[in-house]
Amino acid sequence: LSIFSIYQYLNQNCNFSFDDMGETILDKIYVKFTVLENGKLTEIQIVRGINEKIDKMVTMVFENMPYWEPAYSNGKP
Repeated sequence: LSIFSIYQYLNQNCNFSFDDMGETILDKIYVKFTVLENGKLTEIQIVRGINEKIDKMVTMVFENMPYWEPAYSNGKP
């Protein structure tokens, strides 16, 4: 996935209303995850969230994200 396609995927799949955001409209969510050798995202954690509803939605979106191309170090993924 390119950075453009990641942003496009997130934009298309993170659908929440302003009511869901409350007073945190300009806040950010920090997500931590691991990319397996096959490109699947695992160990998805919300490091800094907004609220329970949005944090669950973002976790679900990351769980369903298309597989990534993993990075290589010394020729190994």
